[in-house]
Amino acid sequence: MACAALVVSAAAVVGAKAYNHSQLSYLAPKFPKEKTVKISSIGVELVLDSPNSMFYVDDCVIMQSTSANNKNVYQVISVNEGKHIGGFGFNGRGPNELENYFCSDINLKKREMYCISTMGKFQIIDLDKALKADPTCVKQTYKMPKHIRGMEMFSVGDNLLIGEANRYFGRQSIISMDGKDTLVRYNTYPSVSPRIDEDENNQIAYFSYGRNYARNPNGTKMVNIVRPGMIMEVFSISQSEIKHDVIRHFYEPKEGAIRGCTNVYATNKYVYITYFDTKDTKNHNPYLAVFDWRGREVCRYITNDYISDFVVTHDDKRAYCWTQNADGEEYLGYFDLK
Repeated sequence: MACAALVVSAAAVVGAKAYNHSQLSYLAPKFPKEKTVKISSIGVELVLDSPNSMFYVDDCVIMQSTSANNKNVYQVISVNEGKHIGGFGFNGRGPNELENYFCSDINLKKREMYCISTMGKFQIIDLDKALKADPTCVKQTYKMPKHIRGMEMFSVGDNLLIGEANRYFGRQSIISMDGKDTLVRYNTYPSVSPRIDEDENNQIAYFSYGRNYARNPNGTKMVNIVRPGMIMEVFSISQSEIKHDVIRHFYEPKEGAIRGCTNVYATNKYVYITYFDTKDTKNHNPYLAVFDWRGREVCRYITNDYISDFVVTHDDKRAYCWTQNADGEEYLGYFDLK
């Protein structure tokens, strides 16, 4: 999921605290296995922009991307049939439209997709209809309270997890689906560096603007990876609790730091990230790395082409990725995870 970060209206949140940075050390990830793979095209010609986000559902890839074939916000591609099924979602100010689709998430159990705009308009989509590119897929659209504007979010059971550090919600909060009630608030920041630790404004900025995050399909775990540099955190989540489980400090966010993580995806078994371990991002492709939910390295893949965004099947056997080759041509590809 890819979302930009915005500032919401301010209200005091107390309780923010950092760990002791004098005991902090950064260690680059070391993988017990490393494999070189070739990305293959799924065999369907797609005239799309690079996606802002991707989801994998029922042997389909949903991409937030504009197409030459329709005016929709999301495109549905059947990876089994190698077919562009169509699209859904419209930009606009109509009753079943959003000004923009800033952030979205999917609840597989409820078979619903949730989207929010930068103006705080919220939409609930029937996932089964959306997968068929059915124009009647929108179930409900309504306005969130004024302090909720285009925020990073997950669905957690019947509620939403707001995952954007700010002064209203704190670092992360679980709120009701209508946005009127805050049920859980988590406001602890891990240690990063003295410059960031000692200034709450720096903490909020760092953990908002450079954040990549994902939730497992079961809705019980969340991973948060921050850049520049690279710090990984794992949380246990429920409708009543946000619990910090693991932190790994890989690359320090100092001047001239490496790019670090570019995208993250999660299954119930593993966390997958694309990342750079160098400052030179023009002459290198990002690695695709696999971690378990305890933050331990499992495997790292070296690919022949550049992965812009990706998803992984629920059985952890295959990755589908929006990819650019050496000639600058983009395509939807795949490779098997071994």
